[in-house]
Amino acid sequence: MMRLAFLDIEASGFGPGSYPVEVGWTFADGTGEAWLICPPDEWTAAGWDAAAEALHGLSHAWLEHEGWSAAYVADRAAAQLADVLLYTDAAVIDSQWLARLLEWASPPASLNVRPFTDLLRLVGADATAVQAAITAASQMAPRQHRALADSRHLWAIWCHLGGE
Repeated sequence: MMRLAFLDIEASGFGPGSYPVEVGWTFADGTGEAWLICPPDEWTAAGWDAAAEALHGLSHAWLEHEGWSAAYVADRAAAQLADVLLYTDAAVIDSQWLARLLEWASPPASLNVRPFTDLLRLVGADATAVQAAITAASQMAPRQHRALADSRHLWAIWCHLGGE
């Protein structure tokens, strides 16, 4: 049986040219990790959006100082998330940012990201149950626009719906 994980990515902006600045995941057992990414020179400042920075609070200067290389983070993500069912609440854009990061893996890797709503359908959650789970998860693991916290929020929703 494949393992399950919840993914979140914070990014430099919202449009074309944006890139991942933090990636985090939480496994079904509640363990997880997050990595700040020092943007490589190839990811130009043109993809930087002050509105995104205001949302997650990660400045370009902070990432250059505290972030890990894109290659290191890509290798770590590829190793930890291979053969894992990955769910995110923003599958389209997170897939793009993850693909951009994984280009730096050695060898280049790819991971399949699924919409979190697909998992909700699999567990047979109705709208009332989902809303109750979101409310409970917001107390247990509130969203913070940071990768680990937001991946834990998805995990908490899943837990409240009876996920194991």
